[in-house]
Amino acid sequence: MKLTIEGNQEIFTEVYTGITLRTSEGKKLHICMRDNGFDIRLNMGDWHHVNSELDWIFNNENKEAANCDNTNLSTSDRDNI
Repeated sequence: MKLTIEGNQEIFTEVYTGITLRTSEGKKLHICMRDNGFDIRLNMGDWHHVNSELDWIFNNENKEAANCDNTNLSTSDRDNI
């Protein structure tokens, strides 16, 4: 994973092991980069493959299972994904 700063924004690249964003209420957004887009999941929901703006409208036709390697997370974080 690489991090650069552009203005006041942090830009992550090469995020192939996955990252998790967590709100103060405990909601989680899991993100992994793929060669042709992103795999994302909210809380314990299904993984969704996103590679265009149209993929933001999730339905059964565009679901794809992902296998993100979350080895960079602590054991307790991995158990909650």
